[in-house]
Amino acid sequence: MKKMLMKLVFIVWGVLFFFPFSTDNFLVEGASLPPVTSGNILPGPESGKDAKYYVTNQLIPGISNGTFIFLLMVSSIMLIIAGFFYLTSSGDTEMTKQAKDIILWTIVGVAIAALSYTFVKFIINIDFF
Repeated sequence: MKKMLMKLVFIVWGVLFFFPFSTDNFLVEGASLPPVTSGNILPGPESGKDAKYYVTNQLIPGISNGTFIFLLMVSSIMLIIAGFFYLTSSGDTEMTKQAKDIILWTIVGVAIAALSYTFVKFIINIDFF
C-alpha cells in the first residue's frame, strides 16, 4: 500500500511540477510570461526598479500561491487516504491509529503551510525602501 501511495504522490508531483506557479493568469486566454526584451535568458524587466516590482509582486507571490495550492491538493489526497484507512480498519487498532496519525499530521502540515503563506504575504507587503 505504501508503494502505491508513493507512486501516486510522485505522479501528482510530476504533473504539478509543470503546473504554472502563477494563478493570476492561469485561465486567461493568451496569458504568457513577460517577453524577453534584451536578449537575456530569463523573462522579466530590464531596469532595477522594474525588476524589484516583478520579483516582489509577481514572482514570489506566484511561487507562494502555487506551492500553497499544491500542498492543499496533497493534503486533500492524504485526508481521503486516511479516511479510507479508517473505514477499512475493521476494528484493527494499529490501522486506526495509523489513520488518525495521518489525519493529525496532515492538519498540522496545512496549518504550517497556511502560516508560511501568511508570512510571505506579510513580508511582501512591507515597503523596505
